[in-house]
Amino acid sequence: AVNTGNGNSTAEPTAVPTPTPVPFNVIDNSKASVMMYVDENDSEYDGISIIAEAFKADFARVIGIGTDDEGTANESPDGLKVVTDKNALNGRAIIAGTVGDKGNDLINKLAGEGKIDVSSIQGKWESYKLQVVKNPVEGVSEALVIAGSDKRGTIYGIFRISELMGVSPWVWWADATPAVRSKVDLNGVDVNMTSKEPSVKYRGIFLNDEAPSLTSWTGSRYGG
Repeated sequence: AVNTGNGNSTAEPTAVPTPTPVPFNVIDNSKASVMMYVDENDSEYDGISIIAEAFKADFARVIGIGTDDEGTANESPDGLKVVTDKNALNGRAIIAGTVGDKGNDLINKLAGEGKIDVSSIQGKWESYKLQVVKNPVEGVSEALVIAGSDKRGTIYGIFRISELMGVSPWVWWADATPAVRSKVDLNGVDVNMTSKEPSVKYRGIFLNDEAPSLTSWTGSRYGG
């Protein structure tokens, strides 16, 4: 109790705990339980669409469908379906794209309706927001929204989900094959968060041993 100074006391306010977000399932019974939507009118579609295919390949690896020698997902009805027509969405979904006037139309619509708040990433450098939204559009019961402040922000958000599924960033370069899993539930806290801007704005990778290791590999694999 808290003494008010006049001899009376009042009960201390009871803290209301913040609900812990529930897990978001992406693979169930060795099948993708979601489909993915990217907007072909998004100004950053060229880059995002390439990464959507890489994301599809990550699903294929974890489900056990596998990929071809170039890392493209083997086609299967159990794999992740990527669509560019929002009217084709149904069930449960992952919606990925950039925010802003020239961004993903569906993400902008959800922001305009107050279903997601993208103010924390607007104007930021290579940042993203992940949020699970219930009933985002007709026919979709829930969706994991990956909203990027720019192209690379969106791409990093997509690959963050790959990491949460157990796929290493070195899956291609180091043959770091992920474990095959019949069911994947993503932690609810992990898929309801906002990233920070990168500590170093401009970054890159330099392969110190490009010859003979990399040049020999490309020569034997691709002929040059």
